[in-house]
Amino acid sequence: MDNKRKIIFLYVGHSNFGKSSTLKYFTKNNSKVKTADLFGRTFKVRKMSNNDNVPSYILYVKDLEKSSHPYFISAFSPDEKKTQDIF
Repeated sequence: MDNKRKIIFLYVGHSNFGKSSTLKYFTKNNSKVKTADLFGRTFKVRKMSNNDNVPSYILYVKDLEKSSHPYFISAFSPDEKKTQDIF
């Protein structure tokens, strides 16, 4: 699925909203697990949001297109100062 459309769900919430903890639940509370089976599909899960590590999140967004994986779930904070360079 390299050149096909990717689907990403953003779990949106402000800082200290519990986004990472919620997404950790989908990976059976294991911080090392990076995928979750939901709705009959396997999703790559990014628990760390853009407000945790901005440069890393920008690289993550840029690399989505290159990934062979079609489904993603990511934590996202709508902090304007930290999102202006991402989109």
